Amino acid sequence: MPATGIFFTPLPLVQSFEEYDSIHQVSRRNFIPPSFNDVRHILNRAQVHAISPKVKLLTFDADQTIYKDGKVLEKNDPMCSLIIRLLQSGLRIAIVTAASYPNNPSRYEERLKGLLLHFVDDNIPTEVSSRFVVLGGECSFMFRTEVGRFVQIKAEDFQLQEMVGTATSSAFPSSDLSPPLPPILA
Repeated sequence: MPATGIFFTPLPLVQSFEEYDSIHQVSRRNFIPPSFNDVRHILNRAQVHAISPKVKLLTFDADQTIYKDGKVLEKNDPMCSLIIRLLQSGLRIAIVTAASYPNNPSRYEERLKGLLLHFVDDNIPTEVSSRFVVLGGECSFMFRTEVGRFVQIKAEDFQLQEMVGTATSSAFPSSDLSPPLPPILA
């Protein structure tokens, strides 16, 4: 089994094992030892339990994460209801993608049309749907959700001063591993 790194958060391993065991019956196996995937799932579950009270922002890539590569998020995709539940719980969600459509929110609207349709058809309140943003072109521009569509946010309203005019992630010195969130995401 591969080695694990250092965990910087106390993990509720017993709780996570018991939850995982209730689904996968690891403790009832007679001839099959726990696999690396079993251990990985238990550790992942424990990490989620440990950090979930503190999480304010979740970020996802789009292609191969939210929808299949080069495809669109359809309204019947279960990912839509999961994203909405996360937003309703108070979390902010950002799709961070290299897909670059500057000044063209309609391209992102097409890729995420199923979710935007849910926002409108299910009467999702603006205070909920507005917590969903898209960061495109490797964080070069941002769009916020407004009544089932995306509206571009001015760079000075979401980019940190250190980011303005930079094209790489070297805007933060290596000693600063936790730069503050821009006000739009705070």
